[in-house]
Amino acid sequence: MGAFILRISTLWLIFTAVFSQDTIRVFQYNLLFYGSGSTPINTKNSWLSTIINYVDPDIFGANEIGNDPTYSQTLLNDVLIANYGPASWAKGTYTNYAGANLTNMLFYKTANIGLKSEKVVTGFVRDMNIYNLYYHKPGYDTVFFTIAVVHLKAGNTSTNRTRRNNMATALMDTLNTMNPEYLIVMGDLNLYYSNEPAFQTFTTYSNTNIQLRDPINRVGNWHINSSFADVHTQSTRSSNIGDGGATGGMDDRFDFILMNSAFFNSGATIEFIPGSYTTVGQDGNHFDVALIDPPANTSVPNSVLNALYRFSDHLPVYVDLKFTPPPIPLAYDNINLTLYEKNDEIILQWQNYSENTDKFIIEKAYSPDEFFTVATLNNTGNLIMQFTDVEPKQGANYYRIKIVKKDGTYEYSNVKVYFYNSINSITIKNIYPNPTEKLLNVPVITNSGAVAKWEIYNSLGQKVMDGKEIFRDNYNLLTLNVEELKSGIYLLKIKNTTI
Repeated sequence: MGAFILRISTLWLIFTAVFSQDTIRVFQYNLLFYGSGSTPINTKNSWLSTIINYVDPDIFGANEIGNDPTYSQTLLNDVLIANYGPASWAKGTYTNYAGANLTNMLFYKTANIGLKSEKVVTGFVRDMNIYNLYYHKPGYDTVFFTIAVVHLKAGNTSTNRTRRNNMATALMDTLNTMNPEYLIVMGDLNLYYSNEPAFQTFTTYSNTNIQLRDPINRVGNWHINSSFADVHTQSTRSSNIGDGGATGGMDDRFDFILMNSAFFNSGATIEFIPGSYTTVGQDGNHFDVALIDPPANTSVPNSVLNALYRFSDHLPVYVDLKFTPPPIPLAYDNINLTLYEKNDEIILQWQNYSENTDKFIIEKAYSPDEFFTVATLNNTGNLIMQFTDVEPKQGANYYRIKIVKKDGTYEYSNVKVYFYNSINSITIKNIYPNPTEKLLNVPVITNSGAVAKWEIYNSLGQKVMDGKEIFRDNYNLLTLNVEELKSGIYLLKIKNTTI
């Protein structure tokens, strides 16, 4: 057994010269009783894989996942990671405070997208899930955006319209307390008309920063109206095919991706790409009939068309977004940023030489390219400025200072990293690959010289492997050979010990 040691430099100098542009595809789909319906989940996964491989999304919002956390995990493992590779996708946290039969989830590619935090709006027929995400790329500023995945109450009665509006109001009130710069609300909204109270709540909310827009501005009476045949998302079937899905053909627009106005500003950091809003498999020629009925639907390949028809009674929708994060300015080395630890807190100190500085913005990260703001200090005129991080995280804590001038321009200090280690503590990062057939890599953050005992237990609680490791650095990679273990689910325990 050996441990691979990764040494992280205590000083990062960041140099950039040009802006970066990337296109991110945001995809929304009602999965029709995924995991909880009569169709075997392996069969559903085959159809969904066909659709995902065709659309190739970067962010995937889902409704109607069964009320068992293993279902969303199965989708992640057997559809997304199976098609894109180990650690290529991640997901949000399973919630079901409503005790509903169906739940929501958000999945995202991990290459450039991360999940900062989550919030759940409860008290209704289903949870409404809010995900605060960030886009990151080395050498460029981190860009934050928020996506809410919701499934509003179904039914075309006044009572159900009121219930939908109650959900929409609670969601917008919660988002109002967050006031995100970039906001998407997407899901099966079960809306029949644009003059419904819920749609009006979304689009005329009092806080204009979070008012939502239909990116294609196709408002009106969507229900059984051929004028909207090209944007209808339900139903893909005209008759019952035995899985509990709706019938009647394509005549409702239930599935939406709504966005606030920030996405439509020219030159925005995140910009909606005009013409990208797509209802997958919708050719506009199948009003009130099934997706596969004549005339021939050539909007997607036949294999995708059949998968769309079989997998769900809804069609998915997607939009493309252009991300243009600004480059991080050249490091500004004249403030002499220093870090030290005192009373389990990390103290930042730097020199204040310029009277032209308006304020200092302290930014923090747990890797060198995913910074977020933790505090803002006005320029008091003191020669020495100081900030105390009272909640350092175990392991690497990265810091930089954004020096904002009185004219609005700014520069960054060099990035500094401090390894914070509580006495006798061990932090385990995400193990990989998981599942594995041979080697299991376990990133471990702990005190230099710490000794840990590791044990592996099978599903019966029986210990099947154990060992002891001395960690020579703060950040270590423990590699375990588990090739001789039988297929199954195992628990890994690591704890402090002595030699």
